[in-house]
Amino acid sequence: AQLKVHEEMGHREEADRLLREMMDKQGNRAAFQYAELYSLRGEVDLAFKWLDVAYAERDGGLLGLNNSEELRPLHKDPRWTPLLKKMGLEKG
Repeated sequence: AQLKVHEEMGHREEADRLLREMMDKQGNRAAFQYAELYSLRGEVDLAFKWLDVAYAERDGGLLGLNNSEELRPLHKDPRWTPLLKKMGLEKG
């Protein structure tokens, strides 16, 4: 939560520091949260990379994939629908 606050306030250095700490402590276990952060930053390729990791790790955060405000910028990307299909979450 603190990481997203710093990111949203434009405190990039502090957000980067907190992200490094989180990655050191959590590794791939927080892949979904990394994807949300990278989406917020507009780093779409990294967001999708971490969503793929989250899928491989069976990250529980993926259950909220369609409801994540942070991931809304990814909805227009051509990779979004195939990701939903892969996970069986495509809206029909």
